[in-house]
Amino acid sequence: MRNIQKLTAQHFNISLSDLLSNKKSRDFSYPRQIAMYLSKKIIGLSYKNIGFDFGNKDHSTVIYAVKKIEKEKDRKKRVLDDINKLQNLISG
Repeated sequence: MRNIQKLTAQHFNISLSDLLSNKKSRDFSYPRQIAMYLSKKIIGLSYKNIGFDFGNKDHSTVIYAVKKIEKEKDRKKRVLDDINKLQNLISG
């Protein structure tokens, strides 16, 4: 999972500590939600474990992030593009 976090932070040009922080700005929350989504879809960890690895977030925060990205990837091309780029970086 640390690899997903590092690559996501690099992709969005933010620090790993900002990705794992509680900052609510879209500049940080969107990459965090993408990384949580990818952690669930690629690794399949529990919501609780993902939350713990993202700065001890509650599992409900992770559920919200995964559901939000699921919806947005079908509506916004940018979201789908970000997911695809990161999946390629992670797998290869």
